[in-house]
Amino acid sequence: MTKVFKRHVLSLIIRVILLCIAIFIYATNPSRLDFTTIDTGNVFLFILWVLLAVGMLFRIFPNRYVAMGARKHNSLNTTDSSKQNQPSPNLHRGTVGIVLFWISLNSLITVGLHLLGILNPATSIIFVLLYAISDLVFILFYCPFQKIFMRNRCCVTCRIYNWDYFMMCTPMLIFPSVFSLSLIFLALVVLVRWEIAVYKNPHYFAPQTNEQLRCANCTDKTCLLKKI
Repeated sequence: MTKVFKRHVLSLIIRVILLCIAIFIYATNPSRLDFTTIDTGNVFLFILWVLLAVGMLFRIFPNRYVAMGARKHNSLNTTDSSKQNQPSPNLHRGTVGIVLFWISLNSLITVGLHLLGILNPATSIIFVLLYAISDLVFILFYCPFQKIFMRNRCCVTCRIYNWDYFMMCTPMLIFPSVFSLSLIFLALVVLVRWEIAVYKNPHYFAPQTNEQLRCANCTDKTCLLKKI
């Protein structure tokens, strides 16, 4: 197992623990999950904010602790410069479908929670953590975006790898506060920086032009539990 794989497993465990704690708080005192009111003594929300913010800062300032799938827009290793202006024709495949699916899914969830009378900051925190767990489940076990929409080989070559934090923050969009807006801002920085790189340097994102994305050179090996 690689260090990257082990870090992903550890992150998954931590996020599951946080979700269990959040559900317990929601069942006993849901106001403790209300991030729209400033409470410096709210340890749980403080820990959650720090974990998300630090994770996004690592994406903004890539380093060796970040998976290649998330930092490939800053790292190119190619021996064939003639291919640099020939990006993969399938680079953007499925992205429109994913955007439409994500908007539809969150719209349905929002309407459903509103009809049930439980649309509030507390429930949005639950969904933030559910999305955070799903992100790692997709990486380690099975990714519907990969299989259904993009049909890419693995996470290292994933076109939308750095969309994850903005997707996690989606449930908080309708509850503006210092807590939510600061996280959404960082998520947008990660997302916009990624998209600019996609259009400026598309050859960074394809194994045909970036040798680091090829199986033989992969240092992530997050696909150990997947059928590639």
